[in-house]
Amino acid sequence: MPSSQTGGAADATGSGPKRVVASIAGDLPTMHQIASRAFATASVPGNDVVQRFVLANLGVADSTGAVRAQLAEAVPSLANGLWTVAPDGTMETTWTIRPGAQWHDGMPLTANDFLFGLQVVQDPDLAVFRDAAYTGISGAEAPSPDVVTVHWKQPYIYADQLFAVVGWPFPEHLIGDTYTNDKANFLSVPYWNTDYVGTGPYRLKQFDRGSRLVLTANDAYLLGRPKIDEIELRFILDPNVIIANLLSGAVDMSLGRVFAIAKAEELRSEWQAGTVLLGGEFRRVEVEPQFLGASPAIVADPLFRKALMFSMDRQQMADTLQYGLVPVADSMLSPDQPEYAPTLPDVVKYNYDPRKAAQMLDDLGYPAGGDGVRRDAAAQPLSLEIRSTEDCPLCGQTMLAVASYWQQLGITVSPTVVPSAQFRDREYLATFPAFYLRKQATSVAYLTSLLSQNAQLPSNEFVGSNYTRHMDPEFDAAVSRFFSTIDPVQRMAVLRPLVHQVSDQLITMSLFLDTGVAAVSNRVQGPTALNEGWNVQDWDISR
Repeated sequence: MPSSQTGGAADATGSGPKRVVASIAGDLPTMHQIASRAFATASVPGNDVVQRFVLANLGVADSTGAVRAQLAEAVPSLANGLWTVAPDGTMETTWTIRPGAQWHDGMPLTANDFLFGLQVVQDPDLAVFRDAAYTGISGAEAPSPDVVTVHWKQPYIYADQLFAVVGWPFPEHLIGDTYTNDKANFLSVPYWNTDYVGTGPYRLKQFDRGSRLVLTANDAYLLGRPKIDEIELRFILDPNVIIANLLSGAVDMSLGRVFAIAKAEELRSEWQAGTVLLGGEFRRVEVEPQFLGASPAIVADPLFRKALMFSMDRQQMADTLQYGLVPVADSMLSPDQPEYAPTLPDVVKYNYDPRKAAQMLDDLGYPAGGDGVRRDAAAQPLSLEIRSTEDCPLCGQTMLAVASYWQQLGITVSPTVVPSAQFRDREYLATFPAFYLRKQATSVAYLTSLLSQNAQLPSNEFVGSNYTRHMDPEFDAAVSRFFSTIDPVQRMAVLRPLVHQVSDQLITMSLFLDTGVAAVSNRVQGPTALNEGWNVQDWDISR
């Protein structure tokens, strides 16, 4: 079993090759993150990091989320003329591959490899590769072997992320023939795992299915040979076993989302030889109101939701449930997002004020009686249901804390944990009566989850990312305008009122942040946050 393997960290001592052993909390099915959808029912933690190790792209997102050139000479922008927008809204983005970029087998990386990659991900017969980022592409061409130009049929603010965050080259010289002549078996060829060939700082040395993989430094890497000679990645599914391996020194670091913050605090107190890192994959713990057919109907009133927000000590929740390691979430964005600071002045904040909350409920016609219970004009108790899912322990704990604050306000609250067996009942999940507590993304992409077209309705069999079922044509138009405004200054002018509206109207009620946790031995220098690896060639170890 991988958890019993020893000697990895010790191999890096002395004057021999520099070697690091890392763990992944999953059984990695493939070297390619996108292709893994065909092999696994869910994403495997760390798969995206491994992909950065072995597959360099034209650009790469750094630790701040900014796109920087990797194997390309420059990232397309309006300023450098590599991103152009026509009066009718159509666009072009152009990338030029740096001289000397090549695959691990020595073949040159060419524009045709990127055109081939686009062909594969847009192929309706290979739905596993499909991504919404490609829907705006009308075509692509290679004016020369080192230049690829993409044509866009409409404005898209993330066009510069193609061939950086999404969109990867595929080696046409290795798998092009299978794609053309045997597409049904395209994902069955050994290329995706045991025979993988990439373009990154590390190349595959050994792939033991169900156990581990070993990567070795790519001497010909365009940005320079990595400082660490070899990285072994062990597949260890149990976080407790990963912790035991870290404490014993058998493993130097974890990759991917592995531990809950409670486990991080436990490891932090015991592991003097390493550091526990927080960051990356920020999620927002939020209470989502029901906007369609809410029961009681007062849930649809933003003043009522504001009263509920003022009644909760969210800082205490963050301190208690997250050990004070993450901040309260006032904004729909997390502090690591580039749009966070510019929009923070537009965010409406709800500091803990139970007296104000009580007065607001009085004004709304729900006074507290002698027994402390709030009732309406018909003397009916104000009752709410709040739900969370069985597979999110933090959500369940937070739900009970929220219910307690609301009960202290005089509201009758019914906390309900939705069992896994009901996850397939989409109508039940969509038609929650009052509130649902879950985790959500913290980037501007979350705005698309609030669009009317994504609301879960009977007409679409309750399928969609809009769990609140919030529907507002003016809001939809503003979101569409944001994602089609290329100029950064003008785009921010569209975003600021949207961020304000989300917090002012409490379309979603943000509580606090949750984040990923990574563990890194003190002898490994370079990793600064979870799920990085964009600069793995610069990592190093102390002897």
